[in-house]
Amino acid sequence: MKVDKTLDQVSPSEYDAVVLPGGQINPDLLRVEPKALKFIKDIFDAKKIVAAVCNAPWLLIETDIAKGQKMTSYKSIKTDVANAGAKPGRTERSSSTRASSLRAIPVILKPSAPRSSKRSKKGGTSSAA
Repeated sequence: MKVDKTLDQVSPSEYDAVVLPGGQINPDLLRVEPKALKFIKDIFDAKKIVAAVCNAPWLLIETDIAKGQKMTSYKSIKTDVANAGAKPGRTERSSSTRASSLRAIPVILKPSAPRSSKRSKKGGTSSAA
């Protein structure tokens, strides 16, 4: 897969959300990468959506985002999620085949405060200047 941009080339202000990859190795490698952790934390702190699939809640644990959040996880990291202070959500029990992993329930942490935009009278959004 071709990489479009590296972490050195992006800013959280350029994105509305982040989806963290699942599997065992992706989040395990990313959770020891300070630039990746900072990017995730900055997205979360900006009240943007953070979604984590399968084992990716490890990244939410590593950034201290997990504490107090209701989170879903893959069964092998259920204890890690609980020990991080997250509230239990649904545990994914079957992702041994491609079809079942496509049905995996991601953790989606929604912003707790409204973003800095206001509704127009026609229902659209407009940025506050």
